[in-house]
Order: sequence, then structure tokens, then C-alpha cells
Amino acid sequence: MEREREIAAQAEAAREKIAELTALLDGFDTAA
Repeated sequence: MEREREIAAQAEAAREKIAELTALLDGFDTAA
């Protein structure tokens, strides 16, 4: 059970990081 929570937390962090990078790329596309 603890392992599942750990994996879920890592997945959530990964989604947040992907969202940040996506927003960053959108900004570059707009600036280009």
C-alpha cells in the first residue's frame, strides 16, 4: 500500500513537471 502511494506521488510530480515544460514550450512558440 505504501508503495502504491509512493508511485502515485511520483506520477503526480511527473504530471506537474510535464505541465510546466508544456507551458514553457508554449511560451517559446509564442516568442519565436
